[in-house]
Amino acid sequence: MPAFALILGLAFALFPRTMLVLTVALMLWLVHYGREEEARLQAIAITAAHDPGRCGQRAPVRIVLTNGSDRTITGITVDVRAREPGTSRDIAGMSVTTTRILPPGASWTLCEKLPALWHDATLRWPTLEWRVEKDSRKIVFARAGEP
Repeated sequence: MPAFALILGLAFALFPRTMLVLTVALMLWLVHYGREEEARLQAIAITAAHDPGRCGQRAPVRIVLTNGSDRTITGITVDVRAREPGTSRDIAGMSVTTTRILPPGASWTLCEKLPALWHDATLRWPTLEWRVEKDSRKIVFARAGEP
């Protein structure tokens, strides 16, 4: 690492304008890349609900994933949380992972078992508020140019 710093320092000393232009170009590219990734993340719609009518009693948590981004999803992990209405404390949750390939515009529905309760709670599953947390580090997109 010290050798890299020495080479970089020498390059800045010998070619200050060129290195400044390259540094600014790199910073602009990183900002653009970050905005692009954020837009992809926001374009993915994921909902969760207690829905034994569609999923059955054995796995009544219905999760719908819609890929509204411009890239194919090749893997995703999301955290599904449940809380009692009017509260901010999660009382149940689970992590859901799939390697299902979802091209742009495609949707996929899966049914999961009820998660374990984290706290002692008297609850009715149908009344809980469900939410899904997406994390860009847990979404795998196909590379540009791949199907």
